[in-house]
Amino acid sequence: MTEIFVVSGLYGLLGVLVAAREGDARARRGLFWSLGLLAALAILAAWNFEKEIFEQKFASEFAFNLWSGEESPRDHSTFILQALINAPAFWLTERWWAAIGVNVALVIWLFAVLWRLRPEISWMAFTPAIVNFSLFSLRDPIVMGVIFLAVLSFCDPRVGRRLAGQGVAALALLAVRPELAVLLVLANAIRSAWDVRHLAIAPVLLLLFGCVFVAGLMRAPHALGLQAVPVVWDLPLLFSDFFEARAGRWSIDEGGGSNILAGRLAEFGFFPRYAVQLVSFFILPLPFEITRLPLAFAFLDSVVFCYVAWRFHQEAPKAAKIFFWIYVAAVSLFSSNYGNVFRMRLPAYGILLAGLLRGARARE
Repeated sequence: MTEIFVVSGLYGLLGVLVAAREGDARARRGLFWSLGLLAALAILAAWNFEKEIFEQKFASEFAFNLWSGEESPRDHSTFILQALINAPAFWLTERWWAAIGVNVALVIWLFAVLWRLRPEISWMAFTPAIVNFSLFSLRDPIVMGVIFLAVLSFCDPRVGRRLAGQGVAALALLAVRPELAVLLVLANAIRSAWDVRHLAIAPVLLLLFGCVFVAGLMRAPHALGLQAVPVVWDLPLLFSDFFEARAGRWSIDEGGGSNILAGRLAEFGFFPRYAVQLVSFFILPLPFEITRLPLAFAFLDSVVFCYVAWRFHQEAPKAAKIFFWIYVAAVSLFSSNYGNVFRMRLPAYGILLAGLLRGARARE
């Protein structure tokens, strides 16, 4: 438990001091609030780790084993970035659970950045999902942070800085969640076509990118151990096979109790199922499915998420909206379990908050 306090304090203090470096009155208030919230969140995380109010998740053991040389990066490539970010904490404490302190600090960094640039939305750094995932040693807060920075650069009006930022973001995503790097490439392709001023060229580019993407989807099953589809209209069958493979991963004891529509979603055809999956990305669980406290907690977060998404669509630039809906559409295709969607929705907060920041800066 001590390790969580030490790491969150060191990492968090570094972040808030950088964010409050101007030294004006607003920066001092931000420093005060950041340090207070850092202490509160660190206490909550340490208490949860000790008492297991919410069952602790141990994913950072992979990152710790990478750092210590017990695992090969080739076998656990999606934990490379987490191992690098956590390296000072692991070196200082030699404990895998020091990663919890890093996640607490990342949330405080996010709050400090929001306070400095747009204090009226800084409270959004403490939505139920963001607080929840800061209590565990999962890599999800790191993914959210990378997506946050990726969308900030994606919305940069300066082409050179945007391309450089996207390159760095793609490398970071490859080292933590490679499928999001693919979405980043797709978002850049669609934005490039969208920004073309010539009305005859833009549809051609969009059609070209769409054909390349669909062709990639038709070949992707080889990497997933599924049979490739020979014709494009068989893609819904491919998505259904992949969905069923994911939906069958959990028994009731392993999380199947939070399957969407109690597991009956697999009985739906592709198009009605996809409609339910899209709705479930925003509202999880559906109100009539709230039977346990964790589900009520997730529904509360859904209310907050919908409000933040509404603010985002009122204020964010077009580029951020493109990225957001690409992410929602892709994640929803394979959603089967509320717990998994709850985790996959966390990076969407990074998209929303980055879009709100860019929208505010564009109006200044």
